[in-house]
Amino acid sequence: MHLIVMPPMNKLQILVIILAFTSSVSQGQDLSKLNVGFGHGYGVPAADLSERFGEAWSSTLGIYWHQYHSDLILGAEVSTFYGKTVKEDIFANLKDPETPFLGINSTASDIKTRLRGTSGYLVVEKIFTFDPDDLRDSGLKIGLGAGFMSHHIRIQDDTQNNAYFQGDYTYGYNRYTFGPAFKQFVGYHYANQSFNYNFSIGLEVEEGFTSSRRAVDFATGLPDDTKRVDILTTLKARFYLSLGSFGNTDSILY
Repeated sequence: MHLIVMPPMNKLQILVIILAFTSSVSQGQDLSKLNVGFGHGYGVPAADLSERFGEAWSSTLGIYWHQYHSDLILGAEVSTFYGKTVKEDIFANLKDPETPFLGINSTASDIKTRLRGTSGYLVVEKIFTFDPDDLRDSGLKIGLGAGFMSHHIRIQDDTQNNAYFQGDYTYGYNRYTFGPAFKQFVGYHYANQSFNYNFSIGLEVEEGFTSSRRAVDFATGLPDDTKRVDILTTLKARFYLSLGSFGNTDSILY
């Protein structure tokens, strides 16, 4: 049996190895990535929004700059939210509730109403890691955003036989609303410097301080000067795909 004896390393060799390892770690942590994000979720309205609409689905598209050394994310995103339940009767002055909605030539009109909304935000998010060794760049994510919210009632005339909802005349009934908005997010975020994808899931709360943008509401014949507080709470999942890496991209091996 022969033993293989490694030659002893001098102090200079040991110092070079330590410096190389330290350099690779610090450089790797300087990595930043530009990500595109896709999100989808289920939302429940509150405050004034709940008086007009029911539950909603939400879809999000955004672009995000993720700085791995600080676990800070800066981004811009736009969301659409939509649903089938409209609680307000915008046709009250046009028909008797107990009779069909009659259109051209006294034929019945098939009119449906739907929720349609849009919001956009500039966001800043921070990840608080659970365990930097085992789950690098993953953990609790808290985010804030500022931007706008808008929503309206979509009027869908499947029979196309009602003059009230043809062309621009439709806008007088759709109760288009717009205003500044803020949002908060809290949830879990998974990220890794070595891969080109991330994901997150959590609760998102949006508060829109909105008002009507129509001069007159045709349903009432009066202008709507109400100042609204529209709140939407959404359980949302997001998937992020890297568009490019910046800084040192060396892999860190343990």
